[in-house]
Amino acid sequence: MEASNIQDDNQTALKIIEICKEADDGVPHDVLSREIQVAEQKVIEILNQLIRGGHITVKQNADNVPVYHFQDPDRVRRFAGLDRDHMAVYELIKQADANGLSKNDIKSKSGMNPTALNNILNALKKRNLIKSEKAVNQKNRNVWILFELEPSMAVRGNIFYTKGEFNQDFVDALYEKILNYIDSHSRTQGFVGKKEIALHLRASEFATADLKDEDIQRIVDILVFDDKIEELPGQGYKSCDWEDAVKPSVLTLTPCGSCPVFIECREGSIISPEKCIYFLKW
Repeated sequence: MEASNIQDDNQTALKIIEICKEADDGVPHDVLSREIQVAEQKVIEILNQLIRGGHITVKQNADNVPVYHFQDPDRVRRFAGLDRDHMAVYELIKQADANGLSKNDIKSKSGMNPTALNNILNALKKRNLIKSEKAVNQKNRNVWILFELEPSMAVRGNIFYTKGEFNQDFVDALYEKILNYIDSHSRTQGFVGKKEIALHLRASEFATADLKDEDIQRIVDILVFDDKIEELPGQGYKSCDWEDAVKPSVLTLTPCGSCPVFIECREGSIISPEKCIYFLKW
C-alpha cells in the first residue's frame, strides 16, 4: 500500500473514532458512512481494524443495523482477558450504584459458589474496577461498589463517621466549638442565629469537614437538650445560665437524649440499643 493511502486510512480511522466518541448512544453504520464519505468497502475494512484493536465496539440495534461505540483505551486495558462470569459480577455491582452490594447479595444474584466469587471479586479489585467499603447500614459488613464511585450516605454514614466508625472525638470537638461560640456571642449580642453558627464553623478548623446544615443542627439540638443553650423562637440561640436552667427531663438524662445519631438508632443496625456502649457506662 502506498504511503499516501496509509495516511488516508489513518485519517479515516481517527475520524471514525472521533465521531463515535462524540455519540453517547453510538453511531449507526449508515450515518457513519455518510459522515466520512469513503468507499463502503474501505469503511468496512477500517471498521474491522478498529474493532479488532479494541478502539470501538459494535452492536445491533432493534432494526438489526450495526451501531458503533467508542471504547476508552484505559477501559480496554482494565477489562482485557475477563470472562463472562467476571463481567456478570461487575455488572451486578454497577447496577447497585453507590449503595453497593454485599458478597451475600452478589452470591444470591449470580448463583456462584463462594470460592469462585471470591476469586472474581479479588481479580476485579486488583484491576481497580471495584472496591470494598464498610457499610454502617449493613452492621459494618463490607459492600462492593465501582472503584470510581463514592459510597452513598447510607453506606458511609454522615459526617460523624470516619471509615464506617462513629467518630466520638469529632462530635465532642464540634459540640464544644458550637457551645463556646454561642456562649461568647450571645452574652454580647443577645442571641446567635443558625446562619452565624454555620458561617463560624466553616471559617474555623472544621472548614475541611463537609458539614451540612442538618449536621450542625443535630449538635445544636443536643446542646438544647443538655440545657447548655436555649432556643429563642424566630431569633436563634443563647447560652443558658445554670441557675435558670430547666430541670433535665428523664430523656435528656439518658444516653439517648444526648446522642447525635439517635435518629439512626434501630434494632439490628450497627447503631442499636443492644450495642450501645453508653448504656453500660450510664
